[in-house]
Amino acid sequence: MNDHFSGLLAIGLLAAVTTGCSSGAAPVPTETAPCGESVATANADDCSTVLLATGDDDTEGVQTALIEAQSGDSICFCPGTYSFTKEISLTVPDVTVKGIGSDRDQVIFDFADQTVGEDGFTVTSDGCTVEHLSRRNTAGNGSVVRGAEGADGGVMIDRA
Repeated sequence: MNDHFSGLLAIGLLAAVTTGCSSGAAPVPTETAPCGESVATANADDCSTVLLATGDDDTEGVQTALIEAQSGDSICFCPGTYSFTKEISLTVPDVTVKGIGSDRDQVIFDFADQTVGEDGFTVTSDGCTVEHLSRRNTAGNGSVVRGAEGADGGVMIDRA
């Protein structure tokens, strides 16, 4: 169990607080509420990055977090609806992407405004986990695994 989050990324606000950033900001301790004092969260103690929905287009902020992830990271999503205009993808192996709401329906990836891509969320790397969040209104499949080693590359989607 980590004693600290290694980062907090506020999507769309261009404000990133991560360990090693030039801003010199300290990591956010797990004792604090990662999504705000009045927001109930679950399983947030191992998060490397915590994302907040903006209510606008969250595509760029989420995709940036997925690109910048390192093997072994957990990218966590606070309760809310994340809106996307493009398909998002994860290419880094051994990354966990998870909602930290009290149930999977509190963290929603909504692709209703999607104009680019055939599916919602594509994983093209081995050993990844996508859990505790819902995908809605995708042009095609909600989640797709492509190009991973073996039958499923050890990718787990919506594991309880």
